[in-house]
Amino acid sequence: MPMTISSTNTNPDRGSLNNSRQFDVLRSAVRPRRTLSLPAVIAIASLWFVVACNAPFWRDAIAARGGVSLANLSFFASLFLFTLILTNLLLTLLAPRPIAKAMLGFFFAVTPILTYFMATHGVLIDGTMIRNTFETDPGEAGELITPRMLGYLALLGLPPLAWLTWIRLETRTFRAGLASLGLMFAGTFAGVGAIAALHYQDYASFLRNHRELRYRLAPLNFVSSIFMYSKESLRTPRELRAIGTDAHQHLAPAGSRRNRLVVIVVGETARAANFSLGGYARQTNPELASRNVVYFSDVEACSTSTANSLPCMFSSLGSAHFDQSTARSQENLLDVLEHAGVSVLWRENNSGCKGICDRVETEVLSHLRQPGVCSDEECFDEILLGDLQQRIDRMQSDMVIVLHQKGSHGPGYHLRYPARFKVFTPTCETNSLEQCSAVEIANAYDNTIRYTDHILAQTIDLLERNAASRDTAMLYVSDHGESLGEKGVYLHGIPPFFAPDTQTHVPMIVWLSEGFARNGIVDRARLDRSRGARLSHDNLFHSVLGLLDIDTSVYQSQLDVFRAARPVAATIHASARPHEGRS
Repeated sequence: MPMTISSTNTNPDRGSLNNSRQFDVLRSAVRPRRTLSLPAVIAIASLWFVVACNAPFWRDAIAARGGVSLANLSFFASLFLFTLILTNLLLTLLAPRPIAKAMLGFFFAVTPILTYFMATHGVLIDGTMIRNTFETDPGEAGELITPRMLGYLALLGLPPLAWLTWIRLETRTFRAGLASLGLMFAGTFAGVGAIAALHYQDYASFLRNHRELRYRLAPLNFVSSIFMYSKESLRTPRELRAIGTDAHQHLAPAGSRRNRLVVIVVGETARAANFSLGGYARQTNPELASRNVVYFSDVEACSTSTANSLPCMFSSLGSAHFDQSTARSQENLLDVLEHAGVSVLWRENNSGCKGICDRVETEVLSHLRQPGVCSDEECFDEILLGDLQQRIDRMQSDMVIVLHQKGSHGPGYHLRYPARFKVFTPTCETNSLEQCSAVEIANAYDNTIRYTDHILAQTIDLLERNAASRDTAMLYVSDHGESLGEKGVYLHGIPPFFAPDTQTHVPMIVWLSEGFARNGIVDRARLDRSRGARLSHDNLFHSVLGLLDIDTSVYQSQLDVFRAARPVAATIHASARPHEGRS
């Protein structure tokens, strides 16, 4: 007899079945609703990057060709295809099937940030910029995070990330994936070949005359820059090469030579264009103007970033032969000074000495909590002069003290000086420079220079108070300059061969006590006459050695700014030294 199931019969598992069906419906609702092949996903991602995330690249490319017209429409069509092919090739190589979503998600998150900095600050993304990013401190990095940057991330990053989460990658056999990869490479070569055949002459001159565009195309610029930075940073460290081990000070007659104290102030982001000592219309150097200093008006920086300029300044390599790997593997000016018996002290109020001070006495003052001088995040540069007299009182021999300033580091210029130095108003009171007028940005920046003027004047006064017992000197030079919105460019870090003069032209200032002239070391009048000489960071290494009367085979007399200012007798005497170095 067949069994009949009544509609009123209850199954103890019925509730569980209903819940399971509801879960299946819910799972189907949130499950990715579109399945795409990996090549299709990469093609769509490439199109998004080229079209949505590269406004700075297209703006500059169009400007470089004099605008879009019927005559160059074919060229721009080919350029669009060319950038699309290159981006597609890059993503194909970096986003294989097992990690495709993770890698694409990473690029969707990073590229809008690159676009923000290129569009808002006019920066170029190269290896130096990547180095700056990795070597900056959290406080400096935090200043760069603005609401507008987050807006770029939301507008250009969240939509593709949501889409990437929603779609599902098609599963393919290994053979099918290999065939697809082969077709992609064949299409790439065919496309590039066709573009070259039609527009070779156009591209030859365009890429040669506008090399900066390679640092605008995202995310290719980011990947190539990361590769160059990694290649340099991961290079196997070589054994530290000693230089100047023969360094010794010239021996003067017993009792006729006093100890010498030289203070080197390393400025941060100070551009020569805004120093009234050099002719700037605003009075940004009122205190130095009364301190009898020598201002050198034509000085070129090694680089446009602290990460490169700082090691270069203290290296014997010179800017023409400088590279990070070589500089890290050999001693610098501070080591040579110690070889000669000179005491060295490095005082830090910035993001670090970039390896220069690793082998000398160092005091990091940037995170102290001195009331009135320091906030929770950083200290004003006055901290560099605190307790310095006590250190000077203990010196038993010649001494060099390096003061590394926070200076004019942006974009938070308004954070770099105490309220009493808010001389030029109104000022930009935010890190989002795009929200401020050109006048407000310039006012805030000029206030930082006014404060640096005060710090240098206070340093000179300290040295003047010690001039009765020792010969004292101050040498100030900035690591690089700064762009304040000229031609749409802000901050610094543009590769030197593209960089505007405002980022490479830096101030250099010298003050000497009367003892240097009295003892026949430097003739002030002769030094004054050389203030217009064309100089660079290359002169620092050799000028400090010359000022301290140090003989060594690595000393190059033609790079010593003080040699031309020596009294005639001293110059003749110096030419007879056994270690004059290369000439």
